[in-house]
Amino acid sequence: MEILIVHPKTLKLIPLEEWKKSENPTSAKLIVIKTEGKELCVSKNGLLDEYRFDNAQKAAESFALENFPKLKFRNPTRKECIDIYDARFAGLDEAIELLDGDDISKYWFWTSESDTDPKYNSEFAFWFNGDGGTMNYNPKYGSCTVRPVATFNKMED
Repeated sequence: MEILIVHPKTLKLIPLEEWKKSENPTSAKLIVIKTEGKELCVSKNGLLDEYRFDNAQKAAESFALENFPKLKFRNPTRKECIDIYDARFAGLDEAIELLDGDDISKYWFWTSESDTDPKYNSEFAFWFNGDGGTMNYNPKYGSCTVRPVATFNKMED
């Protein structure tokens, strides 16, 4: 696992250690978690208002960043949340702090997934606790925050 910073002007991926030397480290808006075969963009800031599940999906999809018009944001999958949690201890927390972003460990945020059990699919969806890595389901009328993510390689499409 590798933590990279997306340069806000060139859109190039810069290793965290190199980005620490930049003149204005807080200018970056995106962090990339690079795992085997995947590069997941995580916004340095979450949408900290609380949303019901359906509204959280809309909020993530409407999230936009200047200089990244082609990047399609969404809520993370359950599997991506596990990567996000593991990345916290591989430099993600350090990167978020360097970029002056919102600490992932302080929030519960929605995933993009409803409960897979057909009996509960319309009523429950999964949320993730960034502090302890807890994944659980919550009624869709409950409220959690949003942490927009995107797949980095989609930026070039």
